[in-house]
Amino acid sequence: MRVPTTRLSWMKITLATLGDALNQYATNYAARSRKISNGRIKAEVYPASQLGSIQRQAEGVQFGAIQCQIVAPEFLVGIDERFEVLAASGLVKSMAEGQRLAADPAVRNLMLGLGADKGLHGAGLFLVTLSSVIAKTPLRHLTNFQDRRFAFSPRNSKAWR
Repeated sequence: MRVPTTRLSWMKITLATLGDALNQYATNYAARSRKISNGRIKAEVYPASQLGSIQRQAEGVQFGAIQCQIVAPEFLVGIDERFEVLAASGLVKSMAEGQRLAADPAVRNLMLGLGADKGLHGAGLFLVTLSSVIAKTPLRHLTNFQDRRFAFSPRNSKAWR
């Protein structure tokens, strides 16, 4: 990050959570931004949806009122349906596999560029946790999801079509 001017710039970093990995990432990002700009960027973290719902935060970024939103991509599905693809159950089997997927340049470039035409420019992509599905009967393969009813059904997700 290079800041060409000597004037002070403000950066609002927003996220919906508090006290988790995303909050720690936001705190680290803010500290690093201040450090490498020699204090010219005054970064402030607004956790716990202090700047509005996830959708309002995204709108704030699009309109320039908020400079950074830290959010799981699937929450931005209203902006571009492809944001939900990385949340598909069964996509990866382990944290290591998920981390390799998120670090893959082709995947990273695709995901970070999805909202560019709508005012969102991705800066980072990382895996926080794997998804879990709890069921009475074992679901060992993706085909086991077919014709089953869930509170959140992957069949209704466009990533599964």
